[in-house]
Amino acid sequence: MNKTITALAIGLLCYVVNAQEYPVAAIAEDLKENADAVVRLENTKITIQDQRNMTVDYKRVITVLNEQGDYDIDAYLYYNPSIDIQDVEVLILDASGEEIEKFKKKDLGDRSVVSGFYGDNRVKYLGYTATSYPYTVVFTYNYETSRTAFLDSWNPISSYYLSTEKSEFEIHAPANLGLHSKESNLENFAYDKQELADGYTYTANHITAIKPEDYCPPSDKLFPSVAFALTKFHLEGVDGEASDWATFGKWMYDNLLKDTYDLSDATKAKMKALVADKSTTYEKAKAVFEYVQKNTRYISIQVGIGGWKPMLASEVDNLGYGDCKALTNYTKNLMDAAGITSYYTVVAAGSEKKDIDANFTAIQGNHIILEIPTEEEDVWVDCTSQVHPFNFIGDFTDDRDVLVIKPEGGEIVRTVAFLNEDNWQETIAHCKIDTDGNLIGDVEIKTSGTQYDNRFGIERIDTDDKEKYYKKYWDNLNHLSLNTINFENNKDKVEFSEKISLSAANYLSFSGDMGLFVPNAFNVISSTPDRYRNRTTPLYIRRGFLDKDTYEIEIPTGMKIDVLPEPITMDKEFGVYKMSVSQEGQKLIYHREYGLKAGTYPKEKYSEFRKFMRAVSKADGAKIVINKTT
Repeated sequence: MNKTITALAIGLLCYVVNAQEYPVAAIAEDLKENADAVVRLENTKITIQDQRNMTVDYKRVITVLNEQGDYDIDAYLYYNPSIDIQDVEVLILDASGEEIEKFKKKDLGDRSVVSGFYGDNRVKYLGYTATSYPYTVVFTYNYETSRTAFLDSWNPISSYYLSTEKSEFEIHAPANLGLHSKESNLENFAYDKQELADGYTYTANHITAIKPEDYCPPSDKLFPSVAFALTKFHLEGVDGEASDWATFGKWMYDNLLKDTYDLSDATKAKMKALVADKSTTYEKAKAVFEYVQKNTRYISIQVGIGGWKPMLASEVDNLGYGDCKALTNYTKNLMDAAGITSYYTVVAAGSEKKDIDANFTAIQGNHIILEIPTEEEDVWVDCTSQVHPFNFIGDFTDDRDVLVIKPEGGEIVRTVAFLNEDNWQETIAHCKIDTDGNLIGDVEIKTSGTQYDNRFGIERIDTDDKEKYYKKYWDNLNHLSLNTINFENNKDKVEFSEKISLSAANYLSFSGDMGLFVPNAFNVISSTPDRYRNRTTPLYIRRGFLDKDTYEIEIPTGMKIDVLPEPITMDKEFGVYKMSVSQEGQKLIYHREYGLKAGTYPKEKYSEFRKFMRAVSKADGAKIVINKTT
């Protein structure tokens, strides 16, 4: 009897100790500083038994300090038919560490992660709405999978405003599978690494939260991480082996691409006829690409190996749709039929430039584009876009290392770059100020490069949204009225023109016989970057550009300008600003040039950059005084 009571007491004591393992009060004060949440523990164990068998055990304990911290919970488990979930559980603990709610596998939300027509990738997720803060989430799961082509990475920091008490990562694999790793951004963080006979362990403790800084590099250039991959792997029923990018590309070509080239003779003949009157490779490729734009549309396909292997070219030809793999592969097949060499190309797409890592062979990237070598240049096209000009990929895939797949193997190549002055905007305005102080005039905005990419979509939005767009763009103008809006999209030059006839009330403000107005009416920089006493990150300018503005503004009859502003010229390593104002009778001529130069600069340059931007903002907002002549 006593033994039974003692055993029961010990069991209850163990439960209480376990339940109260994560009280909020135990978090060190410096881990709470600048933090919306604190990762109490993240433990990952990956055991690879052989090329087709892997087990993953995972536990993440996170204390959410406020509403913003809800976004850091990350209680998601992505899966598909090749992933067998053995167990998944979520516990919710209160501030003292007491369990207040439990979610088993059946209690979690479950939905498709694919927005298109076809997909077997799904996600289990926690649907929990907190009623008070702080609280703690304990998320655990275990699964088995045959898909060893993708291995989790170690990320002791996964976002800003998130600190970490303890992060542990362990991975094991047979030596013959060629487990290898790539470390990034570890130099400024304390961690422990153990190289084992069959793998690695990484541990980090007490990492304080990082606050983002204006004009800082993207997180993948700052946050510590270690990526892992196998030389011999398995992907959705297909074994793979890749010791370098050449062999990896050869594997992709042989196993994922070459048996999809099955266009009908009729379609091949159509392509030959389409380019029969074209004399250059460029002209022929342009005709084929525009044929694809007119006759296909994009959908997502993520079923089994179909998530990585394109549809048959004949299926795309018959159905008229496909994902990025299918449409690119189809376009390549059409190019082949027209006698044009082209290459299926893997890219890490996104507005932030991210390279396929030339020194780390593994499945990378999230998108497919097409490379077309021509006599003059390498042409790049995105076959999923029905609107982009030929030979213009915009800022989604420009200026980054990509993997070009050729029959003989893979090759790392860099896509075209749109740098600094390539991304130009020119604004020309002819306006007058009437005697009531209203501004009336015509404005034309021309763009090219990535600035073209940012603006040419305006043409396709509805009328109401166009008006909302310009009223937001010119929010410095009071009671803006848009009379006419016209566009010209020159796809051959990759130039977009917007012509707007407009009026704005009270542009000139009166005080007795004196009037005030800002000559820069249409391209104002009004904000400046934050000030940091101890800047920690380099100055990073993601995209370079150059704006040139020329405005002709006629002032009311019976008024004169007493003093013109002095010209301003600032020419810095990271940017340029020039402004001048002249007068021709009752007309004021305003010239402005403003541009930034893409690059990463030492953090010590930030204060100078901020001073430059403050000067730009001040000059853009400077007013001119005019007075009545009598």
